[in-house]
Parts: sequence; C-alpha cells; structure tokens
Amino acid sequence: MIENVMDVIEAGGLRRRRWAADAPIEIHDLEEGCQTREWEEALLGLHYVELVQPYRGPVEVYFPHPIRPENCPGVDMIRMLAWAINGEKVSKCIQDGAAAFASMVGRWPRAAYIHELPKGAEHGVEVGGVLLLEVSESWVLSGFLFIGG
Repeated sequence: MIENVMDVIEAGGLRRRRWAADAPIEIHDLEEGCQTREWEEALLGLHYVELVQPYRGPVEVYFPHPIRPENCPGVDMIRMLAWAINGEKVSKCIQDGAAAFASMVGRWPRAAYIHELPKGAEHGVEVGGVLLLEVSESWVLSGFLFIGG
C-alpha cells in the first residue's frame, strides 16, 4: 500500500511530496520541471519516492474585513491560482497562469497580485489582459503570483 507521508509548499514556492510503500513505487506522467528522488530504508522495509516541483495550483485566500483587494469589495474569501515564479519571467508566468486560471474557472482573470514588482514594471501594467498589481499584504507570498479577480 502506498501512503502519502508529506505534502508541503516551501517558502521558495516549491511543493515537496513524499510517498512510502512496502514495495518499489512506479512513477508515471511527471509534469515538466518535476525533480524526483527514490530511496529504500532496508531496515524498515520501506521504499520512498519524493517529487519536488514549483507549486502552481488553486488556493483559497481569506481576508480579514479591513484587508482585501481593491477590486473585491465585501468579499471575505476568494479562490485564486497560486503560481510559483521559480526564476521565470513574470510576464510568462502571468500568461501561463492566466490560461490555467481560465481553464480552471471558465473565465479570464482580471489581476495578478505580486509581493514585489519586477525591475522596470509599474503597478497596474496590463500583461495579456491581466493587471499586474503590487500588494504588500501578508497573503501575497514572495516568489508567487496570485491570479484571479
């Protein structure tokens, strides 16, 4: 039997997942950019597989009443797409993340929120129909875009 023993998102935007089993684990259909590691703990009779990749998936962001995005008045929670930048150009991440968001919810996002704008970018610049907005609030983690709105 295969058991998931770890699934965490690290500060740099990487998702680390680990599984354990009493027999070797086969890995199929890995996503691009995914790093793998396999090992055996012979004394325990366990085989492990670990996958590490940039996290790019849905999140729910909860807001205390006085802190919410300007374009979402009266909302306490919004579903967004967290997109790890992982050294890529922010404009490419916005385009790829917006397409993923649209396929997830059926409409194009209005905004991409970032903790710190890239050098030379201005607050409110439009990238592929999506506004790039710098937000210093704690819900916008460094190294990520939060796409939605």
